[in-house]
Amino acid sequence: MTQPIIQTKNLVRKYGAFVATDNVTFSMSAGERRALIGPNGAGKTTFLNLLTGQVAPTSGSVLLAGEDISNVPMHHRVRSGIVRTFQLNTLLRESSVLENVQLAVLERRGVGSRMFGGAREQREAAEVAMDILKKLGMASHAGHRISALAYGRQRLVEIAIALALEPKVLLLDEPAAGVPPADSHLVMDTIASLPGDIAVLIIEHDMKLVFRFAQQISVLVRGRLLTEGTPAEIAADPQVREVYLGRAHHA
Repeated sequence: MTQPIIQTKNLVRKYGAFVATDNVTFSMSAGERRALIGPNGAGKTTFLNLLTGQVAPTSGSVLLAGEDISNVPMHHRVRSGIVRTFQLNTLLRESSVLENVQLAVLERRGVGSRMFGGAREQREAAEVAMDILKKLGMASHAGHRISALAYGRQRLVEIAIALALEPKVLLLDEPAAGVPPADSHLVMDTIASLPGDIAVLIIEHDMKLVFRFAQQISVLVRGRLLTEGTPAEIAADPQVREVYLGRAHHA
C-alpha cells in the first residue's frame, strides 16, 4: 500500500481540562477527496489547525509523506505543501484578482512581495497566475478588484491563491459558506476539477455538497473520530444519523 500523503497518529490537543482533539488517528492518500463532518464544537477546525501548525499538539504526531512535521512551523508547512483556505476570506480587497494570485506565486517562490520582485520575476509570476485563473474559468475577472466581485467569485480567487502555492494537501474550511445557493455549485465544481494529485479535505455542513464531493467521509464527534467510510456507508450508519445527520440542519 502506498504511503499516505498526510496522517496523524494518536493526535491530542487539550485546552486545560478540555480535550478538543481526542486521540485522532487519520490518513489520506495523494489525490483523495475527503470531507470532515460533525456537529458544531466537534473539533473540526482545531483538527485543521493541528494539520497546518497553527496550534501545536499536546501529544501525538502529524506526518507529511511519512515525515514527522509535528513541530514544524506553519510557514514551512505551506512551503512543504499543506495549504488552507479559511471560512472567512482574507483577500487583498482593493487589489485585482490577478495581483492577489500573482502575490501567492511570488510567495511560493520565496520572493515574498511584488515590491521586492524584479520585473522578470513579476512578469513570470503574472503568467503563472493567469494560467491558474484560466484553468478555473476566472480569466475574464483577472483585472477586477476583489471588492467588486460577488462573494462566490471571491471564494474561487481563494482557491486560485491556494493553487498558486502548489499544494500537495489542500484544506478547505467551509468553502461554500456564505455563498448564495446559485453560486455554491460553481465553487464545488471548481474544487471537484482540481488537479488529481492534490489531496483535498473539506469541512462542510451542507450534506448535499459533502455527498456530491467526497470519496471518503470522516465523522468527528466531541474531538474523537467516530467513524469513516464512503458516502453510502456514512448515510446508512445509524450512529452517524443519531449524532449528526438527523439534525444536520441545526448544526
